[in-house]
Amino acid sequence: MITPTEVRKRLKEIRAATWDGSTIYDDEKAHGLEDQLYADVLKAVAAGSTYSQQLARLALNSHLIRFKRWAA
Repeated sequence: MITPTEVRKRLKEIRAATWDGSTIYDDEKAHGLEDQLYADVLKAVAAGSTYSQQLARLALNSHLIRFKRWAA
């Protein structure tokens, strides 16, 4: 089950997919990583994780990462 430490790690991965300080990368990849993060957090909440509120708060920080989000 996902932990707060894992959420922080995955937020860094999303950020790394979009920007390294000089090169823009793959918004589509970042969006997929964000979607998967949300799904994993929701599964943990549904399973009764003792970290539910913390996981949700942390995961919502992904919206502070700037990249183009779209739906197909």
